[in-house]
Amino acid sequence: MRQLHGSKHRYLRLDFGLVEVTFGDEPDWACHWLAVHPHRLVEVPGLAEECEKGFALEFSGIITWEQLSLEVRENAVLVDTSASGVQFRIPTVKATVHLSKNVDDSELGRVIEKIVIGV
Repeated sequence: MRQLHGSKHRYLRLDFGLVEVTFGDEPDWACHWLAVHPHRLVEVPGLAEECEKGFALEFSGIITWEQLSLEVRENAVLVDTSASGVQFRIPTVKATVHLSKNVDDSELGRVIEKIVIGV
């Protein structure tokens, strides 16, 4: 999917299913950020199989906060909490991790909805 957003500051968003790339600074269209949406592996029919073939990797159904390395989790800074979930910033790599709402009272069991990496 390809979408243009904005009027004064325009963005071009290219959505490839698992990965989404956003560009700005028209007319050169520099990459601003890259987002990985692991929740779509479960939500979009056939996406997991397509990614497994295309990347020659095996994907699990869900990815939890606990599955990230301890080093990443220890360096994460909580930046937002809401009814729908929480966000942690990983300053060393300019990334933000969006986690689902807590369904079992376990911080480590939260599902990773999206990881956004600034370029």
